[in-house]
Amino acid sequence: MVIGITGTSGSGKTAAAEMLKEKLKCYLIEADDVQKELSKKGHEYYNRIVAVFGEAILDENREIIRPKLAKIVYSDYNKREVLNDLTNIYVVDEVKAQIGKLPEGSTVIIDVPRLVECGLGKMCDVIISVLADREIKLGRICKRDNIDRKTAENRLNIQQNDQFYIDNSNYIIKNNDDDLEEKIDVILNSVRI
Repeated sequence: MVIGITGTSGSGKTAAAEMLKEKLKCYLIEADDVQKELSKKGHEYYNRIVAVFGEAILDENREIIRPKLAKIVYSDYNKREVLNDLTNIYVVDEVKAQIGKLPEGSTVIIDVPRLVECGLGKMCDVIISVLADREIKLGRICKRDNIDRKTAENRLNIQQNDQFYIDNSNYIIKNNDDDLEEKIDVILNSVRI
């Protein structure tokens, strides 16, 4: 069984995915971790990013400066789409490959920010979207990424709205710093896993 976890930045989807993993004692593949690994020197994804965005995004060790790349793609729609297209090729293929290597009959959670948009939602038996109120998301993003409120607002403004996730999910978790575990238990009680 493949369980997809998605939601906007700051929603707490990774915390939900980790909690589900512990409860189900199953595998977890985090697309952000896959992307970080593939964007290191020596990978084709890295090469393509550098070819598109130039060496100005590299540090002295020729590794990608992620905050610098993020600033570019969050402020330029066309460049963001180019990066999304590359991600949809390399990261999605790697997530699929990792799922394919799991033992037959395994349960796996995939934590993917753009689950539906990149096509991985089609592989999922269950899709759970994690939502949160805007102010809570903004606070989490600012703290996590050490950025100012305006930058966090710009990031949220270019992401899908809550209705998109509601329309494309089997279950919704509203994660406003209240009882996340209880909400996950409710879902687990209604899903046959």
